[in-house]
Amino acid sequence: MAEFFPIRSSAAREPVKRPRPVPVKVRAAIRAMIYGAENDPAAKPLNIVEAAKAVGLTPYVLRRHFDRPQVLSLLRAERRAFRELLSSTNEYSLATIRDTSPNHMARCAAIRQLETLATDETGRAVDAPSPGVIIRVLVPQPAPIDISHKPRIIDAE
Repeated sequence: MAEFFPIRSSAAREPVKRPRPVPVKVRAAIRAMIYGAENDPAAKPLNIVEAAKAVGLTPYVLRRHFDRPQVLSLLRAERRAFRELLSSTNEYSLATIRDTSPNHMARCAAIRQLETLATDETGRAVDAPSPGVIIRVLVPQPAPIDISHKPRIIDAE
């Protein structure tokens, strides 16, 4: 048995193996699941079976790729980009509601939301807690009043 153990390892600090890149077909299937088929301009998003068949994979192989962290990371990034794409016209839609809606409550809500979006862009959260101390005064609750029905007792002597 060794008496002296090495203080540090002679192995490389960085892992030798790099994460495998996401295959082109899997990348295309993820995009088809989010945006729809590439060759159809009015396409709706595909489920995993349809997306796998559209790119030439079996659904089982595509599902197995979703066990890899780099594939899940790509999926999250594509979904985030899709949400940003969808919300890119929110200000225009709110301004249209504000200017043309016959419903005055919808106009007020659109104005309020536009103001909220303006404060969000400054980097400050709207409902963020502010620094300071909160003092809560707890008042003891009075004893509950018994309101149950009690029968009348009549003394008949």
